[in-house]
Amino acid sequence: MKAKTVTDEMCIAAAIELAKFAEERGIHEDDIVLRMDERDVFPTVYRANTAGRLRVLLEGAGLEVERLERFETEPEYLAFHPLAYALGVAYERLVNRFETLAGLRVNLLAVARKPGPQA
Repeated sequence: MKAKTVTDEMCIAAAIELAKFAEERGIHEDDIVLRMDERDVFPTVYRANTAGRLRVLLEGAGLEVERLERFETEPEYLAFHPLAYALGVAYERLVNRFETLAGLRVNLLAVARKPGPQA
């Protein structure tokens, strides 16, 4: 018989079984997320984290850059405290409003196309 809906009880039962399985395999809750003192298995490498570098990489790959924008988003990472969040929102609105502050924006959006055949 197949269930037509997933109930809270089913979710809890599944979570309990997954926890049991993890314990049997020797996985402990302290080992799920890396600690600050541990080396990451996959090191982080930054290759395209500035607008200029991203443009160079796209053009170097033979793509035409149609749009390249820097922008700041709402600071959800500061939602732990109303004052921190309010200051973050003020910062976001300030740097998005004035083009002279574009260098302080941390998010990049690029639209690039493969060039079509020459007519």
